[in-house]
Amino acid sequence: MTVGQKIRHYRKQLGLSQEELAQKMQVSRQTVSLWENDQTMPTIDNLVRLKEIFGVSIDEILTQQPEQERPSFILAEEEGPKQQEKPPRDRWQKWGIGLFVAALVSIVVAALAASWLSERTMLPTNSMWIFFAFLPIPLASVVLGFVLKRRGYGWRKNVIAGFIIAGLMVAYGSFTFIFAGMYDNSDAHIRAVEAYTGIDIPRHSGIRTQNWSENTQISAQGVMHFSSEVRFRQADVEAFETSLASDSRWQTEMKSQLRGLRIMPLQYGGCYVLMYNIDEETFNAVPSAEGDYRFVCIFYNAMNNTMYLEEYTLHYVP
Repeated sequence: MTVGQKIRHYRKQLGLSQEELAQKMQVSRQTVSLWENDQTMPTIDNLVRLKEIFGVSIDEILTQQPEQERPSFILAEEEGPKQQEKPPRDRWQKWGIGLFVAALVSIVVAALAASWLSERTMLPTNSMWIFFAFLPIPLASVVLGFVLKRRGYGWRKNVIAGFIIAGLMVAYGSFTFIFAGMYDNSDAHIRAVEAYTGIDIPRHSGIRTQNWSENTQISAQGVMHFSSEVRFRQADVEAFETSLASDSRWQTEMKSQLRGLRIMPLQYGGCYVLMYNIDEETFNAVPSAEGDYRFVCIFYNAMNNTMYLEEYTLHYVP
């Protein structure tokens, strides 16, 4: 029977687990495992403690060991050459590493999933709830970290990473509730613009409308009421695009005198543009006198089949 087998034999006689013996010895559970697998030998101080715990002499622990090997093993510290050989990871260590990596990856996957969902719904903040679907992964890493701590394994990376990532997921996921109602898929704004201008807007494949009535976008020039981003399929806009060239209401660029009639300086390339004064019922013209006027401005990008509509009130000064 080797020294390691002797230590295991006496430990089991006392009904102690490796972790319990390690606590009595004030060493790690891995150190006891290395002793019992004959990968390292206890130091003289540790042999004295083992003798007191097991109630046997040091010679009884070391019996049946070759005499020439005994001094070198007894005098060697656990940091000797054999201890430097890393023992194979057990299942708890593998779970710890696996959940640590999974927690790091989960927030990246959640961000990609939220991006994919928002691209299809055109509602970015409404898609952030998906972070909550991945929240159990970092929380599981935190729980496992405390289990590993009780068992004498490395645990800090699981707990720290788990808490940080879980906090980020809760923060990002909360955007869905914090900004609830800011965006929707309602096409009521399109219908209103059609009624104002008399222009038939093609059937859309996606829309994001922002209602500024409660959280009004105000500038020095005026107040924003609605804005909509609309997406179309090519087949649905072919007839519409054909009509643009012959419709005098649509311009390929905004006239310089009209650029000051907008309160949000957005840039659109390759666009047809139309501005309508609701109060005076005029297209692409400056107001006749100073005052507050309600405008509709439409940009259509024929290169990617998208449209942007905005409705706002502007104070005009000649």
